[in-house]
Amino acid sequence: DGESPRDGDDSRDGGDGGRDDGADEILSSASFATAVAFAATASLDDEATAEPAETTTIGEASTTSMNDAQNDRNPRTARGELSRELSNAVQTKDIFDAHCHWHLDRRPDAGDNSARLAGALAGAAFTSTCPDDWSVAVLFAERSENEGDGYYCVALGLHPWWAHRFPPPADGGWPAELRERLISHPRAVVGEIGLDRVAVPLDEVTGERTGEPVDYANQLKCFNAQMDIASELRRPAVVHCVKAYGDAGDAFRARTTFPPKILMHSYGGTAAFLEGLVRMKKWGPRFYFGFSSVVNLRSPKTRDVIRSVPADRLVIESDLTSSRGAEEALRAMLAAVAECRGWTPEETARVTRENALRFYLPEEETI
Repeated sequence: DGESPRDGDDSRDGGDGGRDDGADEILSSASFATAVAFAATASLDDEATAEPAETTTIGEASTTSMNDAQNDRNPRTARGELSRELSNAVQTKDIFDAHCHWHLDRRPDAGDNSARLAGALAGAAFTSTCPDDWSVAVLFAERSENEGDGYYCVALGLHPWWAHRFPPPADGGWPAELRERLISHPRAVVGEIGLDRVAVPLDEVTGERTGEPVDYANQLKCFNAQMDIASELRRPAVVHCVKAYGDAGDAFRARTTFPPKILMHSYGGTAAFLEGLVRMKKWGPRFYFGFSSVVNLRSPKTRDVIRSVPADRLVIESDLTSSRGAEEALRAMLAAVAECRGWTPEETARVTRENALRFYLPEEETI
């Protein structure tokens, strides 16, 4: 019927969009690394020998030369080099970070640094990962409001990496708390939620992989429970998906209610799967797609995917757990999008900023 998002499901050919290396950088940069690891079993063919950028020790954000790391991942064309140069001329206040985890940075100056950068940007979406960091994500967003004139929002939810710690109870529990917090924060969205067949639990004490299988059935329960809440409260939802695109598509198609908007963040699926989502008769117009340099620019398919995104539903993200290097990461992604779409960097900043505001603003508000 032309609407099956499982068409083009790339879970059979990797489906990670380069996330194996990108996720390692994220995991080594903050508290994600204490409980979850990525099994890098789906490297893309031309990345088989690629080495991840050097990072600092666990608990610290990546202090690799972000410009060098990101430049290595951008298309090596004269036009791409020019786009990178021109993107540096875009004013910081014109760039919107549609997905960040800066609140996970545990350094003493993290709050000040985050507020300073967020205040200089057009806006930022502070995206939580589990009930343990909901409050601090809200705090970082509020501090940003005191620093700048942009739009600073928060996403509250349970990331699939942490689902094994929070199985939905029969009554009440974290889903009830999530619902209450969303009601008390009218501008908050639901996220980060999703499905991930690659993440594996670590031993909480040793940090070693336990060898236990992913509790995928519980991920599905947590994902659907949060989709229900987002649909009920009419809040957008931010979705993480790794090697589970077919399952995510099936879950989307099976729903009788749906959030008003869905952001497939750091989207690592194929262009065909993306087009299948967009063509869905009921829910297609609700899908947005985000791209981050730390995750997406290692994949050779990213250029074709970016070209396939409807222009009014494309956003850029840092997807980093620290504000350090975030502006450089955003500019690298901005340059890549400009090069892929044939837009100027200024146009790319405007389009992605307006799209992010349209996604995150409550329905009754307009940009």
